[in-house]
Amino acid sequence: SSARDEVFFSSNMPMAAAGKDADFTKKFMVGLALILKKGLRLKMVHNLDRPLPELMMGLEGWIPLYMTGQIAPYYFKNPSSGNYARLLCVSGAAVLEGSCLAGRLNCARMYLTNRRAEIAHYREDVELLMKRTAPLMKIYREGESELAEILRKFEAEGELADGLPFKNITVQIITGEEVLITKTNAPMTYFVIHHPKLVAAIENYQPVLELR
Repeated sequence: SSARDEVFFSSNMPMAAAGKDADFTKKFMVGLALILKKGLRLKMVHNLDRPLPELMMGLEGWIPLYMTGQIAPYYFKNPSSGNYARLLCVSGAAVLEGSCLAGRLNCARMYLTNRRAEIAHYREDVELLMKRTAPLMKIYREGESELAEILRKFEAEGELADGLPFKNITVQIITGEEVLITKTNAPMTYFVIHHPKLVAAIENYQPVLELR
């Protein structure tokens, strides 16, 4: 497709079983890599209302991708009730929508369309959905005015996290408060996370995803 529109992705479907499937994991990550290689930007709305192991699994997959600068992470301020699970991926060329009752992932139905009228309909939905989100983290570039104060705070109060499987990335934690993720190679980029559940997930990180 020649479409250059931003891609929207949101899913609250359970990921623990899928994360143990190496073939699924590879295909999912390859799909994301193709989006980024094409130069498209991705608005990713994360579901933070997940068990801690699923959040940890997501950390392994997503943190390196944030460093491309092409992904804008968000979360819903008021998550859904939990009776239904839904996936929605909207690009300029196609829409993939799926849903199932909670606990019945094996009975999920997926619908893929490239009809222009339907894409237009779902893109209107995306505009409304984005009004119900908040940024998952603040992203800073070298030289921004607020950054110096943030770096001083983490130098004084932060602790370096060990055991995280990322190259060219450092993670500093102020326990129970916030996390600073730094891409150490040029151009240096800084991500500050305040959401308490995600901070806790990073504090209690244990590797759960292995890419082969």
